[in-house]
Amino acid sequence: MNFSLIILRIVFVIIIALPNYLFYKKLRNIKKRHFKYQLIFFFVSLIISFLVLLSLAILKEIISDLLNIRIKENITYMVFFTIVLLPMSVLANMFFLNFYLRKINKINEIELIGKE
Repeated sequence: MNFSLIILRIVFVIIIALPNYLFYKKLRNIKKRHFKYQLIFFFVSLIISFLVLLSLAILKEIISDLLNIRIKENITYMVFFTIVLLPMSVLANMFFLNFYLRKINKINEIELIGKE
C-alpha cells in the first residue's frame, strides 16, 4: 500500500472524527448525552464535509479554466487537496457545532447573568 494513500485515509478519518469528538465533549459539558443529537450532528458533519469538498473541486475547475492551467491529478494531488480540505471542513463543522449546541441548550446567557 502506498504511503500517500495511508495519509489520505488518515486525513479523511480526522475530517470526520475530530468535529464529532469535540461535539461529544461539549454535549457532555451541558449534561446531555442523547444519542439522537450525536447522530444528527454526525450526518450533518458528513454533509458539510461533502459540501466543502464539492465547493473546493468546483473552485479548482473554475480556477484552472480561467488560468488555462492543467493540474495533474495523482495521489499526491489528492493528499494535498484533502490537507487543504481539513481546516475548511473542521471550521465549517465548528460553526455548525456552536449553532447546534445553542439550539440544544436553549439557555440565554443574559438570563444566566441575571440569576447570579
